[in-house]
Amino acid sequence: VDQKVGAKEVVHPGCFLEETQEGGGKSHSATCAGRNDPAGAAATTSMLMADMDPNASVDDKIMALKHKEAASLRQLRDLRNELLALRNEAEKDRQAEAEAVHAEEDAKFATAMQKKMEAKNSNNGKGFTFCVVRFHAPNDVRDAMREARFINRELDLGKLVTFTFRAEGQKEEKFLYNVSDPNDLDLIDISSPGAGGKSGKRKTLLDEYQKWRSGYSVLTDWQDWQAGLKVFMQRHRERYNALLTLLEVEYPTTSAIAIFRLIDDPYEYTQPVKQGDVVIIWSPGRDAGDMSLETRTTTTPVVVGNIMAWLEKNNALVSWRYRTDAADTDQGEGGNLDYDHVYRKLFQKTRVF
Repeated sequence: VDQKVGAKEVVHPGCFLEETQEGGGKSHSATCAGRNDPAGAAATTSMLMADMDPNASVDDKIMALKHKEAASLRQLRDLRNELLALRNEAEKDRQAEAEAVHAEEDAKFATAMQKKMEAKNSNNGKGFTFCVVRFHAPNDVRDAMREARFINRELDLGKLVTFTFRAEGQKEEKFLYNVSDPNDLDLIDISSPGAGGKSGKRKTLLDEYQKWRSGYSVLTDWQDWQAGLKVFMQRHRERYNALLTLLEVEYPTTSAIAIFRLIDDPYEYTQPVKQGDVVIIWSPGRDAGDMSLETRTTTTPVVVGNIMAWLEKNNALVSWRYRTDAADTDQGEGGNLDYDHVYRKLFQKTRVF
């Protein structure tokens, strides 16, 4: 660290070394933002040692990298929150006119559905729940098929759809969903050439595959096909990691039901490509036991079963599905969300050693 009088030199994310001059002498102090506890000071010391000492232990280096990752995620989370707030404001303005036009129609629809459910309940004497699924930004309630088509379209485009649960009264349940685009991270190029994006019409996952496949034919050598397929699928692995990053950034402490779509890698040119949906019951505070009542409710089997039944009934999902519980997004052997593990489970692929 370069020492300069009155200057603060960054030595670690969130930490700095400060030098002051008083009465002709110099003093130095290390400060770590947001860490005023003894445990935080100890962690900071280990990180500084790992950063500055090339002979630091592997555990200290791992701890340093973990804290760097956490600091980066916090910064990314803050930026995502600011971006989400601005988008919500823009979306509200855009939706104002549309809501005015459809307000009466939607109110009639909601009233008719409520009466239908109440009549059904009075006939069979059993309790019921009125399931309303709607997008986070608009305030209007659309009919089920419109919502399902929109959700299916966003999944087709390779985006992340997350559901949270709201219970309002004894006879009404609401699932609010949010859509996140991995391309917003701009960390890596996860779109294939010609996939559209900011400058053109966005292509679906199948459209991207068909465009890539058009460069080959039934006469293509098998080795050439496999080599090209490996490069193509690497972009989808990167998109997968970006989707998990979004999930961890946007839901660091709260539970959610997250869904995204993947495609498989056909063994040969003539083999049809398959699509599959990954359903994650996300509970980041599960292992720590620090979960609110609403958070615990979101991941209960009854609530998860209700939203899955709604999605299946309205054809929002494809036939290939894999459902799993997760509290973290760690990759590697044994991880619930490890890409290779999820891919094999989803498409029922055997593992070749």
